Amino acid sequence: MMTQDEKQNFRAWLKINTNLSVKGSGDVVSRLTRVEKITPIHTKANADDFLFNLGKNLDFLSLSMDVRSQLKRAYKLYSQFKEGN
Repeated sequence: MMTQDEKQNFRAWLKINTNLSVKGSGDVVSRLTRVEKITPIHTKANADDFLFNLGKNLDFLSLSMDVRSQLKRAYKLYSQFKEGN
């Protein structure tokens, strides 16, 4: 689970590295929290392996294609953030 400090650092990273607005960066953090509710995020997990396993999760598969895409993008951004820190 992400700590409040980690969420703030991630939001700041998103604003700088992706040019997202404050609202857009908040949306990404919210989507990442939603991913965490579906399956725990292991910081040492390979991003491709995590996304592959997420794609097999029935709770994830029950979501619309648009929502699944948004959640995967949020995780990919988080993975990039973790690689840089």
